[in-house]
Amino acid sequence: MADLTVTLTESFTLNGREHGGSKAVNIGACTEVMKRTVTCKSSADTIVAFFDDTPADTASAVDIQGTKYFRLTNLDAQYVTVSLWIDIAEDSSAEDTMCSFKLAPNQSWIFGTMHDSFAVDDDTDGGGLAVLTDFDDIIKVSVKPSSGTALVEVFTAGTRTS
Repeated sequence: MADLTVTLTESFTLNGREHGGSKAVNIGACTEVMKRTVTCKSSADTIVAFFDDTPADTASAVDIQGTKYFRLTNLDAQYVTVSLWIDIAEDSSAEDTMCSFKLAPNQSWIFGTMHDSFAVDDDTDGGGLAVLTDFDDIIKVSVKPSSGTALVEVFTAGTRTS
């Protein structure tokens, strides 16, 4: 087992005064890591990470319950659309909904566990939007460049639970 230490440092000086800071977090007892650079094409969504309850049964899957850290970095000069495929039923059979966001050039999106970690309210019941506290699994992360191709880096760390 190994510990993953993640340090986020912000350096910003305005009018001679430092406004940045640094925060380090130790994520202990990691036994698995995945780091890869992926070329994504604008002609299709590229699945850059797949999470499953039984990763040994699925090629390239990451243990959803064991994931402790996830980072996606846009290495390109254009923005990419990142989509989170969510399994509301939590039956590992298929995604039920998704949400997407833009990730600017040279920026990263950092997240912890993919298990019971995300909720989306689209007000389809007509009752108005609400803060949700019943979270679901993110089972896929995909990337689609704004044009041509783009490079992204994926890094995960965690443990095997199954």
